[in-house]
Amino acid sequence: MKNQEELNQDPMIQVENEILIDDQEDIIEKVKKYGRYILAGAAGLVVVLIAGYFFKSQEEEKLNEASVALSRIQSYYFNGEYDKALNGDASVKVDGMPIMSLPEVAEAYSGTDQGMMAALYAGNAYLMQNKMEDAARYFDMATSSESKVLKMGALAGLGACR
Repeated sequence: MKNQEELNQDPMIQVENEILIDDQEDIIEKVKKYGRYILAGAAGLVVVLIAGYFFKSQEEEKLNEASVALSRIQSYYFNGEYDKALNGDASVKVDGMPIMSLPEVAEAYSGTDQGMMAALYAGNAYLMQNKMEDAARYFDMATSSESKVLKMGALAGLGACR
């Protein structure tokens, strides 16, 4: 085995060391020259990641709120209490808030499946009360759902209104 001194005198090792030093110097020069751009790009990436996380968590929170609001009013609808389903129930408070009506849930969460379902339920409730114009408005809202089942129900409701 060669000792450290013999290795340092080996011409191949010396050439490799020079290449490494040159490469390191090139890298240092490039970092000095483009460092601001690299830093700006990294900072931009961090901002995009934080914004994405923020919007995703906001969306999840909105979906949870919509699910809770719909679940609180559904029992009135399923029990045939259409007036309460359409007007909410101010006499019952959950977490200090009165129970939202189906139209309120449909309007407040219109971009969610729960909002579309609330619109379908509201349309059906209005249909049961022979309020065809109101029913058609909420059925029409529900037709923009991505769910085929909700869309079919809304289209059937629109047909019943005409």
